[in-house]
Amino acid sequence: GYDDESALYKTTVDWTASRVSVQSNYEAVYVQITEATKEANSSIDFVCQAVRILTNTRLYTVFLAVSTALPIAMMTAGVKYLNDCPKQPKIPVYLLVGGCFGTLKMVYTIWRQVRQRRFDSLPDLVGFDPTEEAIFSTRSYRLMDTILVLFLICWILTGTYWVFLIWKPNFEQLLHDPNNWCNKSVYGLAFFQIIVSYAWMALALLTLIGLFISYYCRRSKPGEQRSQTTDVK
Repeated sequence: GYDDESALYKTTVDWTASRVSVQSNYEAVYVQITEATKEANSSIDFVCQAVRILTNTRLYTVFLAVSTALPIAMMTAGVKYLNDCPKQPKIPVYLLVGGCFGTLKMVYTIWRQVRQRRFDSLPDLVGFDPTEEAIFSTRSYRLMDTILVLFLICWILTGTYWVFLIWKPNFEQLLHDPNNWCNKSVYGLAFFQIIVSYAWMALALLTLIGLFISYYCRRSKPGEQRSQTTDVK
């Protein structure tokens, strides 16, 4: 009847609006990256701007939120199986410490992005000058983020050494050699986390290479060169 048609119409309108919103977000990102290509002073400047644009999208925030499950699982496994890998007792410690600092990194990054979006959406307020706070926040964030990232990279390299040093351990305790084993969940999670980490590092590297190639391809177009020449004149 009328109610069913009304509900169907409302659902269709909501789906269409959602689709248009997603499409407009993608278009906005594309436009911003295109403008960054024109405004950048160098390839490094463009890559920095492009990375900032991509990491400020809602899709990236959702991805970070979902990815937080991995360091939380690492913390849980590290606590639960702390003494269940006598073959290499440092592996549960690796999971515990890496999970704690990984969760800290994820949560702080998500909080920073949400805060930045709210800051960008604020209307102009009389007497409100957030410049000094923004500069201080940006500097302190970059310092903390850099230290945290460097620590996590070093920790992953250390964990890689610990994990592959005992490849492949016994997953059941042996009567004649009770210390020559490691819990399967602990070892499997550590191995999985290391592989995922290197995969994302490779993806990040490929993304950077792609941005460099995109920058030089766009700047080498005849139209872009004429535009640059006109701007210089």
